[in-house]
Amino acid sequence: MIRSLHGRLIALVGASVLILFAISGIFVCLLIEASLWSEFDSGLRDRVQSLSQLVEQDHEGLIFEWLEGGGVATPIDSNSEVLSVWKDGQVVNHFPTQADKLRLDVDSPRDIVEVQLADAQRGRAALLHFQPRVELEDIKDSGLDEVPSARVTIAFARPTAAIDATIRRLRRLLAIVGIVGLLATLGLTWLAVRLALKPIDEAAEQIAGIHSASLDQRIHESAQQPRELRPLVQTINQLLTRLQSTLDRERAFSADVAHELRTPLAGIRAKLEVALSKKRSVTDHEATMRQCLAITEQTSTMVDSLLKTTQAQHELFHETNDLKEFVIEAVESNCDGVAERDLTVLWDIPEGTALEGPPQTVAMLFRNLMDNAVTYADPGSTINLTVEVSPKLLTVRISNPASYFPAGDIDKVFDRFWRADTSRTDTGKQSGLGLPLCKRLAESLGGTIEASCEAKVFTVLLRFM
Repeated sequence: MIRSLHGRLIALVGASVLILFAISGIFVCLLIEASLWSEFDSGLRDRVQSLSQLVEQDHEGLIFEWLEGGGVATPIDSNSEVLSVWKDGQVVNHFPTQADKLRLDVDSPRDIVEVQLADAQRGRAALLHFQPRVELEDIKDSGLDEVPSARVTIAFARPTAAIDATIRRLRRLLAIVGIVGLLATLGLTWLAVRLALKPIDEAAEQIAGIHSASLDQRIHESAQQPRELRPLVQTINQLLTRLQSTLDRERAFSADVAHELRTPLAGIRAKLEVALSKKRSVTDHEATMRQCLAITEQTSTMVDSLLKTTQAQHELFHETNDLKEFVIEAVESNCDGVAERDLTVLWDIPEGTALEGPPQTVAMLFRNLMDNAVTYADPGSTINLTVEVSPKLLTVRISNPASYFPAGDIDKVFDRFWRADTSRTDTGKQSGLGLPLCKRLAESLGGTIEASCEAKVFTVLLRFM
């Protein structure tokens, strides 16, 4: 099987042209042959008709004017032609006399028949059945009232060697013309296909030059490109854009992870180096280990968030979830933080409110949102969660007082590793991945998430269609 598109097109066009040339050649050849034979047979009929005018009848029998003299030309033009005359089924004249008599069925209904001449030559003969003319003077001279009519058949045969040779030359000529035409067509097809596929070759060359370090390059689009190629080029460019975006996010993510992990690792190393720099008491060592443990917990929290983000991306199982149950579960999972910071959590959720999606994703979303609210709410304040349901939209609003929050940084809350407290020596449990994780989870559920801070109240707004 031909694997090249270029080769397939040439083979397909070549086969089509070959079939077309063969059918056309056969048709033209048959048409010309039929015309030649028709002209040949027409000449035989005209000749036998003219010869029949040279045959008369009297009371003694048939009279052949070419035998009587009187300036009548010889009935044949060459030694290869043969003339035979039958009367009542019997040969009464044969010319030339040295030639073989024609062997044919004089009663044949056809006026043109195939015959075999001398030296096994192929020939065709024209037959004519007629009654010879009778002169009135002959009737008077005979003393009879009429001359008995006779059934006469005349056959004139001519060899077909010349026309057979012409037909053979015609067939050879048509074959040569067909072969030359086929080769010329294949050559032109090769050139046309090469030119037609040139944009594809150029696009393939451009694609081959794109690698991981040059994903910003795009396949050139121009008005000269074939209309059928443009959707492919546009699709590939869109794919390259998505690949570039994904790779840029991964690179940024890797850089952020490396930068964020460097801080806790540097903290642990510093604590351990100080502890080993001189002899210390057991109490000092315990304090150092507690500090290292706190740093480790911070790092563990960040790694857990990263793992949850990856898990949410691959979760495919969907079902209808009771939203109120997940909110209660989220509040219960943060009860220690609520009690420690003396917070109050209020929610207003209509009964039977449902949210479509994977249960683990829904639980993770509201658990992280509640954890964020509990962590950053002002001590002693109230966290409010309200749900509004309409025929086409489900809206969830979570708000908490946050007097310290820098309102000018509201656009950064969904950036990875960003925290309102930007100190890199913080040994708390927050990693700066909570709200970015919530954004990804909400989008995986087909929703949107926004954040705002007005009058020192931080609000997260979720919308699900």
